Amino acid sequence: MNKNILKPIKKILIIRPDAIGDVVLITPALSALKKRFPEAKLTLLIQKYTEDVVKGNPDIDAIIIDDIKAGKVNNVFEYFGYVNRIKSQKFDLCVNYYNDTPAYAYLPFLAGIPYRIADKSRILSSWLSNLGTFLNHLDPNKHVVERNLDLIMPLGIDRSNPKLILPIQKESENKVAALLESLNISKEQLLIGIHIGTGGSNKAWRADGYAKVIDTLSEQYNAKIILIGSGKEEKTAIEIISLCKHKPISLVNKLTLAELIALISYLKLFIGVDSGPMHIAAALKIPVVAIFATKKIKPSEWGPWQTQNVIIRKESACKRSCDPRTCIYDDCLKEINPEDIIQGVKTLKC
Repeated sequence: MNKNILKPIKKILIIRPDAIGDVVLITPALSALKKRFPEAKLTLLIQKYTEDVVKGNPDIDAIIIDDIKAGKVNNVFEYFGYVNRIKSQKFDLCVNYYNDTPAYAYLPFLAGIPYRIADKSRILSSWLSNLGTFLNHLDPNKHVVERNLDLIMPLGIDRSNPKLILPIQKESENKVAALLESLNISKEQLLIGIHIGTGGSNKAWRADGYAKVIDTLSEQYNAKIILIGSGKEEKTAIEIISLCKHKPISLVNKLTLAELIALISYLKLFIGVDSGPMHIAAALKIPVVAIFATKKIKPSEWGPWQTQNVIIRKESACKRSCDPRTCIYDDCLKEINPEDIIQGVKTLKC
């Protein structure tokens, strides 16, 4: 335990108003905190759309839906109103996984939380935390799960055997079971889910490539293929289906997050780029064929955690600086072939 902590820790705030995968990947750190402070109340500050990731998680006692990402904080007066909302809950400790953004970096400091732990390598905001760890974001060999645990090492946590935790809501599970029955999909069939999009920090793979993979898996394995994704992938889903001889089932933009989690739990195999659904599959111990086409996003940091998996990655000939969010070129996507994905499936012995 850090010698700077002198008072009992009764209420802990964890700040992570980020994407689905980011929330999934902090669950081992939440477990470690709960184990270290079993009597403390853990409150998680997240965006509304990720709430289903943590509903039913035994390590979490309360959830705060973030006002900033919800668009409710538009001026300094509303910001300090938000600060006072956090201050009124009288947290003893804050673990801030989002201190690279000023509004969140200042939040625990202005809210008067006595002990504030954050990444000290964020030089401009490091002074706002009186505890913390200098995280090496340039180390490509450390997984994000491990980096999340590194942050709270000053608290004397036990980081052994970190596991992702992702409860499945019973109501959603029942809905998905009924849906699969209506589609004449039985538990005995090889059900493969293909997530055709990406969370935004990476690039989605090619529609024509997915179509060839779908036809091959349908013919060689008699597999049932389900396409999943959000509303922004609807056009891609239409394109993929138009290119397929064996038409997959599209559930793109047709499921809530809770239903998506339940659906993934029924899969025998998940295929897709690094994304929230890929991390959901890993948390549920579903075998994963993970496509990492771009140079910037590395599987050693963002790969499937503790589930059977095959990484599809090529040494790209592209010489450009890699920024998947803005890159208009598809060289790296073309370097990965449908045969690479099929071989990954064979390796997993599906």
